[in-house]
Amino acid sequence: NIPITLYPRIVNSLNFKKELLNSKIVVQGLENDVTLLEYYDSIYEPGILNNIKKYILSVPKFIFSLPSKVFRFFQKKIKPDFSSSKNNLNYISQKERDYLDLLENNISIDIEELTGLITINGKMSNAISAASLVENAQKILQKTLIKLKIQKSIEKYNFIEKQFLKAEKEFLENQDKLSDYEDSNLNISTAKANSLLNRIKTKYDISFNVYKQLIQELESQKIQVQEDTPIFTIIESASVPYERSKPQRTSIVIYWIFIGFIISSIYIFLIEIIKNVKKKF
Repeated sequence: NIPITLYPRIVNSLNFKKELLNSKIVVQGLENDVTLLEYYDSIYEPGILNNIKKYILSVPKFIFSLPSKVFRFFQKKIKPDFSSSKNNLNYISQKERDYLDLLENNISIDIEELTGLITINGKMSNAISAASLVENAQKILQKTLIKLKIQKSIEKYNFIEKQFLKAEKEFLENQDKLSDYEDSNLNISTAKANSLLNRIKTKYDISFNVYKQLIQELESQKIQVQEDTPIFTIIESASVPYERSKPQRTSIVIYWIFIGFIISSIYIFLIEIIKNVKKKF
């Protein structure tokens, strides 16, 4: 069985997210499907509330990161060589990083460790796109889990197949040599000819037995790969939601009332301070 603790690591891995970004989704009103990258790049339009929330949350982050930014500014800058053929590291641009942040807000994956049940939820401005995103995430996760589960079996199968192809080539060569020798020495019955014929037959028999054995091992390993391939049960397929989950208008009204109350309180507080200062002077 695949350890349930492995699921969150797969879902949070950069490879999983990048593959999801490059998967195609259905967008209502468009004739052709687009990748999630293309959607974020040219179609996605964040709401005003999201922008306000983004800037409010980014202020503390900017303040705390300011010392390190200043320090890096005075450091000697070393640019990585992305063109090097020896460089196999997984680089992501700032643009991709921003898209990955958006992706984390658009999809959530919950895992019940006790039952192994995986629930994938998608959240986008378009209902069809959200369902399409969930379906892509399910397929990528399933494919990744299958690949991890059968990796050893596949490696063993590939090794046996490589040995089988070599044995097959050797067997066919020995078969041709035996046939050629027998055809060219039909009427010759000398001790030397018979000795050579026996050596050719021995090589043929050995190569045939190896070839036959590897055929059996290859078929056996093929069955093993199938047995090791996990079977996933889709309890509920990705479906198009019939009602929006966000924005919740009641929450928005309460949120702005709260913001208005805070601003008004600060304003009144400042006015009182200014009045007290004027009285003193």
